[in-house]
Amino acid sequence: MDTLHEIDDEAKAQQLAADMDARGWHGAPLIADGTQLLTGAHRYHAWTRICERPASEIPIVDIRDLFATQNLDYDALMADEAFEGLDWWERLLIVVRENLSADVLHEYGIDIE
Repeated sequence: MDTLHEIDDEAKAQQLAADMDARGWHGAPLIADGTQLLTGAHRYHAWTRICERPASEIPIVDIRDLFATQNLDYDALMADEAFEGLDWWERLLIVVRENLSADVLHEYGIDIE
């Protein structure tokens, strides 16, 4: 899996790893678009690199499945002609912000900007 960014707070990752060593994985699953993680860079790093646990043990929800729970077609929304000229990230931000409720964003820890 690829994370959106590098770890920018090693102390946060260390704290997460200590908690994960004590309690295992808990909380929201990570959200991905294929192999691209959209959430959880610090959690992914803590689990796989600090705790040295397999990525296959991380609960991951594909964004298409998340949109489907809202009766939405992620791929169709991303392909909208109104987005012509925008890159994948710009499209993603618009599609997420315009289609997922604040409750869903909160529940899945989606705070992409």
